[in-house]
Amino acid sequence: MGDEVEIIKDRLDIAEIVGERVVLKKVGQHFKGLCPFHQEKTPSFIVSPSKGIWHCFGCNKGGDVITFVQTIEQIEFREALQMLAARAGVELKKQPKGSSDKRQRLYELLELTARFYHELLINQSVGKKSKEYLAKRGVTEETMRLFSIGYAPKSWDILQNFLRHKGYSPREMLEAGVAGESARGTLYDRFRGRIIFPIEDLQDRVVAFGGRIVPWHATGEEGKYVNSPETSLYEKRRIVYNLNRAKENLRQRQPCIVVEGYMDVVMLVQSGIKNVVASSGTAFTEEALRQISRLTDDLHFLFDGDAPGVKAATTATLDALTAGMKVGLILLPGGADPADMALADKEQLLKLIGEPQSIIMALMNRLEHSEGRDIEGCLDELLPIAKAVANPVHLGEMVQEIAQILHVPEYMVIDRLDQTAKQGGYGMPANEPAEANRHILISPEQQLMGIVLAWPAVRQMVLDEVKEEYILVDNLKALYNVVHGLVAGDKIAVQLTADQLIEKIPADQLALAEGLRRLSEELAQHSQESIEKEAMTLVRKVKRNFLERELATMQRKLAADGTEERNELLRKFKDLRQELSQVSL
Repeated sequence: MGDEVEIIKDRLDIAEIVGERVVLKKVGQHFKGLCPFHQEKTPSFIVSPSKGIWHCFGCNKGGDVITFVQTIEQIEFREALQMLAARAGVELKKQPKGSSDKRQRLYELLELTARFYHELLINQSVGKKSKEYLAKRGVTEETMRLFSIGYAPKSWDILQNFLRHKGYSPREMLEAGVAGESARGTLYDRFRGRIIFPIEDLQDRVVAFGGRIVPWHATGEEGKYVNSPETSLYEKRRIVYNLNRAKENLRQRQPCIVVEGYMDVVMLVQSGIKNVVASSGTAFTEEALRQISRLTDDLHFLFDGDAPGVKAATTATLDALTAGMKVGLILLPGGADPADMALADKEQLLKLIGEPQSIIMALMNRLEHSEGRDIEGCLDELLPIAKAVANPVHLGEMVQEIAQILHVPEYMVIDRLDQTAKQGGYGMPANEPAEANRHILISPEQQLMGIVLAWPAVRQMVLDEVKEEYILVDNLKALYNVVHGLVAGDKIAVQLTADQLIEKIPADQLALAEGLRRLSEELAQHSQESIEKEAMTLVRKVKRNFLERELATMQRKLAADGTEERNELLRKFKDLRQELSQVSL
């Protein structure tokens, strides 16, 4: 075994294996990226090809190529070794007979169960009516085979008898979740009179089943769907239906489309939409979101467009935004069901999927039909969504969108976010550590100050363009004055590195300076623009915000009739309007 392991590690490039799951950037002899095992904004995940190891300095996980595959795929050592051996062209020695463990027997039992139910649906008379029912709902036989859809007859023991004949014990059937046990100790088939959807893990292994009652067996007393219980192989919070088939499309940076049910997935895949998964009627857990985020950070929820649909979308969106995902919504009209729409109006469905809305736009469309909603009321509805955003780039985009939709300056939105963070608004405790809220405090002024600290190439230009009066927040203004004074008093300071410049910052402003510098470096990693272009855009934003504040103040003064200074105010007002018109974004 030891020789085989070393041969596999020698033949495989760990950077290549890891790079399929993590975006890596070469830094000297190493590679660096965001850790796939915990949420972070600054890369602390290092891969060393020469040593054949990886390590995260954030969560302290690390190991070799085998432990990486084990950890990211959530599989046992032997399974990871088999995957990598096949890739390296190494033939592993067969394990002695009888050494197959308990878990392997359960996997085999579940696979056999899936094939049994599938055979009953596709080829046996007992499944003919169910097969015809699926066909009427638009499911082709090719699709039934792709998803291994099956049928469980309304029988208490048909599966038990089959599995006993194959050598499996009642205890194994219970542990696999395909059988239940009555209070009297009698075994019974868990799935009866239902269409069966096998649920697979990322390695394409059957770990559970979902069963939908067929109409002719429905009494109204049973649930429409029955799922396997949690077992040693099936932890519901870790399994996302169809992620095993969708993962290759998601790795190509396609968005992950999330629907609510198995049939929705089946019909969308049949319609050519491969990047779709199901939440199986429950909210996505942190573990499920983490699995998807290793493949893509773009999530599109496909829901009914009525009020309950928007509510469900809002709940799902909050969890995804907190996990650092970018979220879009695809809301179907008139209470339409994704599976039914895929059959009845495939072209319209594809069009809607190609034009996702933001959660902000979806909520605004609903608010427009509500009475008595002023700007403050709308902000009260929208800011809890913005507050949940963990990714600073996505938050910046959302702040811009809210400001544009409500026709208010961005600083108003940012100020409200700042206030709610300080006051513990929207469910945030007032004493929450400042570090936890750092991601929502990203006004253009803060971003620009971060650039001044982090990037010597644009430092002088920004300080020349930005005046002290442009900055509203006191602690930020104080930091600006310190840096401006350093540069004005020592021209060498313009070219200092970030570390060298921050060493000169007074102790009471050091934490703010370091935080803004790191924020700027994080944002730069996600930006498609050069730092020079980014800086100029922010300079214009900061100046526009200042001019808009001045204009708003002047408008309030002008509203007071009889002011002796009215003519002078009007002149200044026109000058400001002219200046503002010349500051384009």
